[in-house]
Amino acid sequence: MTSLRSPALAFLAALAACTASGLDQGSQDGSGDAKSLSLPQAQAPGFRGALGIKNSHSPRPAQATSAAPATAHLTYYGGNIIEHPTYTNVFWGAYWTSGAGLTERQYYNGYTQSVATTAEFTSAMVEYTGAGGKTIHNGVYAGEKSIATEPGKTIDDAQVKTTIQSWVNAGLVPAPSLDNVYVLYFPPGTSVTMGTDASCTTFCGFHSTIQTTSGTGGLIRYVVMPHPDCAGCKFEATVEDSVTVVASHEMWEAGTDADVGLATSVGPPLGWYDQANGENGDICAGDPNATLHGYRVQTTWSNAEGKCVSQRSIGTPPPAGDFALAVTPASQTVQQGDSTTFAVTATPSGGFTSAVTFSVSGLPADSKNSFTGSGNSQTLNVAIGASAADGAYTLTVTGASGALAHSATLTLLVGSATAQPDFSIAAAPAALSIQAGNAADATVTLAALNGFNSGVTLSASGLPGGVTATFSSDTVAGAGTSTLTLAVAASAAAGSAAITVTGTAGALTHSASIALDITAAAQPDFSVVVAPGSISLQAGSSGHATLSVSAANGFADDVALSSSGAPAGLTATFASATVHGAGSTEVALVADASAAAGSYTLTLTGVSGAASHSVSFGVTVTAARPPSTGTVFSDDAENGNIDWVFTSRHQGDPLWSIETSAASHSGTHRFRSNAGRNYANNTATFMTSPAFSLAGVSKATLKFTYKFETEDYYDNFYVWASGDDGHHWTKLAAGSGRSQGWSGWAPQGVIDLSKFAGKSKVRISFSLQSDASVTDWGVALDDISVTAQ
Repeated sequence: MTSLRSPALAFLAALAACTASGLDQGSQDGSGDAKSLSLPQAQAPGFRGALGIKNSHSPRPAQATSAAPATAHLTYYGGNIIEHPTYTNVFWGAYWTSGAGLTERQYYNGYTQSVATTAEFTSAMVEYTGAGGKTIHNGVYAGEKSIATEPGKTIDDAQVKTTIQSWVNAGLVPAPSLDNVYVLYFPPGTSVTMGTDASCTTFCGFHSTIQTTSGTGGLIRYVVMPHPDCAGCKFEATVEDSVTVVASHEMWEAGTDADVGLATSVGPPLGWYDQANGENGDICAGDPNATLHGYRVQTTWSNAEGKCVSQRSIGTPPPAGDFALAVTPASQTVQQGDSTTFAVTATPSGGFTSAVTFSVSGLPADSKNSFTGSGNSQTLNVAIGASAADGAYTLTVTGASGALAHSATLTLLVGSATAQPDFSIAAAPAALSIQAGNAADATVTLAALNGFNSGVTLSASGLPGGVTATFSSDTVAGAGTSTLTLAVAASAAAGSAAITVTGTAGALTHSASIALDITAAAQPDFSVVVAPGSISLQAGSSGHATLSVSAANGFADDVALSSSGAPAGLTATFASATVHGAGSTEVALVADASAAAGSYTLTLTGVSGAASHSVSFGVTVTAARPPSTGTVFSDDAENGNIDWVFTSRHQGDPLWSIETSAASHSGTHRFRSNAGRNYANNTATFMTSPAFSLAGVSKATLKFTYKFETEDYYDNFYVWASGDDGHHWTKLAAGSGRSQGWSGWAPQGVIDLSKFAGKSKVRISFSLQSDASVTDWGVALDDISVTAQ
């Protein structure tokens, strides 16, 4: 307790000063006062696995640069995929209702609508099919749910499961189905454990399944998203971007391996899984993150492309794929009556998975052949009959699969035939995937046979429209290499092609194949999202939402905003009718007294040139309440907490509470800013009332009894009010030092609330805000009431 340096201004005088100087619009952060608050910088958490089967993910470097394992490949073990992922964002605790928590909440809802439900996000999963040929379709955002209770400082996954089941039983979340996924966002300060493992230290998130008798299929799928308030999981510059990286990881894995949390061995209920590297997100946890529709995401593994991707080509059917054929060695010498072998390999590209059938032609008379082995890599066995004539034979090996057919040639020298100078040609890699507007290289290698030393002229054929081929050297003497560059124009159509690279030296000609997969060029575009996704208004009142425009692929044009679908008496107005490139603007919703009660769907549209994107926004209008007069709100602290919300800007600070005290103004209880102790340094704690209506009245008055003792000038007691359910706040009064009559309760505080007459959702709030040094007794309140006429 500090000794006072001088008598403080009386609180009632401060009330008059605030009223005389004009009301101060603010966000309750005290930034306009003599001492602004210093808020701590948020820090970050991490990822992991259980029972030998990974369903959560261990910490990784903030700047990951390592490539995915070269041997990575997902295998299907017969378990479930999620055909139509339907995401419900569940925000647990009071943190998400205001301030930084509300800002994050809107950001994560925007991510789900703008990324997780788009065709681009889904494109990275469609190649993974389930039993019976089931495929994964675009996701659906089912909205958000707020859970008022607190999860506590530590909660184990077993408790999470029972809690989700209780929400389902109470109807607090949508009924479970085989498509529903509950995405649980935890507040700062809550550590989630899974046995001996914990968030921040051994994992950043996980997805799992509950076996239940509720809902379709007896399964509940959920994703756990601990808040990154520690150093283990902050992969990006901001908390929000770090969270969406983890969310994308878990959503991709939930889609392709829905029930990994139930698996105890490698087999069902596992879906797509790599025994060495885990799920599709695990494989790519070491790759650099990407940006998709303006949000940061982790990449995910694609079997078809053999690499980590954030999206695959969309808008056209997936390529059927192709293969390249190679035979080695290019030449063999054999005597009559003997045999020899060649290795024949079909290298797939573009998702090709079909079987290839091999054949050979050009054999000398009295010779036989066979192919042994399995799959698309086999051995050609050639047996030369005793009567076969001497000579050099050119054999043609053909691989066929449906309408696809490719050939390669080889030389067979029989008997006493003189080995002729010759060459072989090979191209690596045998398959290239190039996005329109880009280029890629392959290495063409020439090997000399039997003393060959002539110049070989190189050419490329089979080029589709918009593709050009350039060799670093058009001619190679004897043996050597040349780099082939394939450049794909931005206008080139997506699809597959087989490029033939041919080497010619006089009468000698040999070829190699490259399977080319062209993916569509990324077009500049934008998306729109609104948060929250719906709002309820009483006739004669107003509300607010935020419309955000996200840019993709370099989009930087103006987006003109409009709304449609509003009934008579309901208007939607944008604070800014145009957004340049990317940004946000407030949407003001006003329901006048004539607006008919009902539920309406407004369409909010952004247009830029020929591009147009819309988002649906739900508005429920309720009938206007009759004028409220007399006492519209009252609390003497004697009946427990009647839905006051007690919050703090800093974790661990003492909160406002109801205190039992013989020194109460009336009864035996009072409100206290920091019961049983002095308040903390650098604190900002708030006590906010439930909403009450002043609709239809012309005058209202707030009355309360109070006393306070704070560090004079530096630590302050404030009184606030909001007419729009806490969206904006007005500072009504401020006090510092000792209140009038400190030995007892000060004279009753009386504040005019007529400024808020006519508003249907009014809230009042009391706060205590301190600087970095000296703490004191704090604030006590009692007998709070609002009357109207």
